[in-house]
This record gives sequence, structure tokens and C-alpha cells, in this order.
Amino acid sequence: MAKMNNRADWEKFNQFKVAESIYLLSRQLSASWQLARQQFLPASYRRFSQVVFCGMGGSNLVSELIRSVYGASIKAPFVLVRNYQLPAFVNQQTLVIICSYSGNTEETLSCFKQALSRKAKLVCLATGGQLKSWALKKQQPFYQLDNKLNPSGQPRYGVGLQLGALLALFESLRLLTISQAELDRIVEHLEGLNNLFGLDLVIKNNPAKRIARELVGRLPVIVAADNLVANAHLLTNQLNESAKNLAWYNLLPELNHHLLEGLELPVSISRRLKFLFLTSNLSLLENQKRVSATQAVLKKQGLGFIEYAIKGDNRLMIAAEAISFGSWLSFYLAVLNNREPAGVPWVDFFKAELAK
Repeated sequence: MAKMNNRADWEKFNQFKVAESIYLLSRQLSASWQLARQQFLPASYRRFSQVVFCGMGGSNLVSELIRSVYGASIKAPFVLVRNYQLPAFVNQQTLVIICSYSGNTEETLSCFKQALSRKAKLVCLATGGQLKSWALKKQQPFYQLDNKLNPSGQPRYGVGLQLGALLALFESLRLLTISQAELDRIVEHLEGLNNLFGLDLVIKNNPAKRIARELVGRLPVIVAADNLVANAHLLTNQLNESAKNLAWYNLLPELNHHLLEGLELPVSISRRLKFLFLTSNLSLLENQKRVSATQAVLKKQGLGFIEYAIKGDNRLMIAAEAISFGSWLSFYLAVLNNREPAGVPWVDFFKAELAK
């Protein structure tokens, strides 16, 4: 394991500016929100029966996060698509949001064509690529994601860009309610978290660095409930892609109905597990109780776990803190694993094979 004693040690692994992108999360959120609020959709877009969101990988995680945070209050059925095909019910009364960070994701572009042919109400988000070209050519509403605020160029570290734009879009469509004052408070909180999780604070005082060290050589299992389930998914993706570390996530209460019995064998794997609980004081009380009971089972089985507990009075702010924590955690684990955190060589190899 690499020994990290000061900022210079961490900076050696920052040649692709991942840390800069994480520092800019608050500005991504604020700038994208402001830019998206300046765009106006046709009046007909306020009349729809359901919302379908299409995206792959990091381009769909923000929609999942909005559903986790606002799920019970979103004022229309909200379906996420991670594939080539739209559901059969999509028609002229469906709002279809097409999101591809690069603008060139083939599954998402396939959904764009289908939505267009079915005369759905289309909204597109991208930094550029084919999706931007197609949207502008077909005169469909297009939200520009400003890649300059994500110098790493990696979608998983441009989450703030997508989140700001989607919050503004959903607010303009009256699917949810969020004020400028609320967003400003979240931006300010994120800026403060850079001092807690950032490069300068030493390991013993930095929760992201400390927990990263505990995960070295282990198989992380991320556990979360209700308002943090999307954060568990997002963090797992970042650990896989950035730290090159196998990880997966399980959600409460579902995991209590099967996973606990599967932790005995094979011993060679179960003893390498390290559970990371993302918890919140705003989760359902029933699920808060399940966290304690689940940890008791793990302790009795001799399995290790850590908890990162977030307290607050706002579900979106709690989710934003989890994004910041997870982004820094994945960067630090990459460094401790002696891996370059930006590149995705195996994904690139796969795409090359697919293109043959």
C-alpha cells in the first residue's frame, strides 16, 4: 500500500486532474443550475403523463439520485432506462430525457431515435457529440453541460453538472420544488466539505482518506437505504472505475431477506469483505433500525464494517455530501492501490472490441 504523508504524495496521482474535478463539484452544481434556468421549454412540455430518463453509467446516476431524494413527491411516474429500447408505453404524452455525458453513447442515441419517431416530448443533455448535433438538427430542447468545470473529463466526476441541470429542469416542469436559497445552501455546504475531505487534511482527521485506508485489499460492499440508495450505486461505480477495486452495493431492507445467509461461504471471499454503511438521520426510522440490526449480524459473523453517517435537515444536502465523500474516497483508494484514477483502459478495450 502506498504511504501518503502529505499533499505532494497524493498529487503524484493527479496528472489527469481528478482532484480538481472533485473540488469543483459545488461550482458544477451552481453553474449548471443557473445556465439551465435560463432556458425555456415550450408550453406544451408542461403537459405529460410520465417521465422516462435514458442514460448509461454515470449519465443515469443523477436521475436515480433525484428519484431517491424526491421519490415520494415527484408528481409523475418516473422510469429509468439503461438499455437500447424505450418502454412500449412511450408516446406523445411522454417526456423523454436523453442524457449522455459524451453525447456518443450508442444505447442512449438509440433511445433518442425511438423517442423522436414516437413524437415524445424530448429533452437532451450532453457536453457535445452526436446527441448535441442531432438535438439541434431536429430542433429539440438541448441542455449544454460545461465540460470545463470537469477537467478530468470523466462523467463520474461531472455529477454536479448533470444534477444542477436536472434540478432546474424538474423545477421548471413543476415535478419537484427547490428554491435558489436551498440550492445556495447546498453549494456552500459542498465548498466546506472540500476542507474536510480535500488533499490538505491529514489522514487521521480526514474521513475520506481514513476510510479509503480501511478498504485497501478488501472487497467493499456499500449499504444504503431510501434517500441514499443512488449514492450507494454512484460510489460503487466510482470504486470500480477509479480505484480499479471490485465493489458492489446492496440496499436496505432488501438485503435483509437474502444476503445475510450468503456470507458464510466461500470463506476466502467472505473474509475479504468490508461493509460500508452510508446512513442518514432522514432515512425511514424502520430502515435506521435495520442498520443497527444488520451490523449486529455482521459483528456476530466476524465481518468488518464501517459507517459514514450524515446528519442534516435536507435530503438533497445529505445526498450531495455523500457525492463529495464518495468522490474523494474513490480517488484516495485509487492512490492507495497505486492506480491511476482517471483512465478506464478495460472499458476502452471493450469499446474497441465492440467496434470491430
